[in-house]
Amino acid sequence: RIITSTYRTNKDLLKIIKKKINKKELTAEETKEFKRHWKTSSLIQNFGKKSMIVLAGHGIGTDTAARILKKSFSEDDLYRLIINAERNYLRTRGFWKK
Repeated sequence: RIITSTYRTNKDLLKIIKKKINKKELTAEETKEFKRHWKTSSLIQNFGKKSMIVLAGHGIGTDTAARILKKSFSEDDLYRLIINAERNYLRTRGFWKK
């Protein structure tokens, strides 16, 4: 079983998963989306509720969430690392390619 999180309006993910199950070829964009949700699923399976708390942070993706979860030992550490990641995102987002 695989559990992931997404927006309610994301209807494409279900289509991508069905395509993957039926062993049909995915486009490059679909593959990227599938891998992103696969990472999210892995975090949820390994860290549970903590991973959902981290992923709820503004601008925190799966890679940043994984770094935060590996570093945090206590609940205070977790929230401090989330705040630092959000600050870093807000400080650097203007330089990212869109």
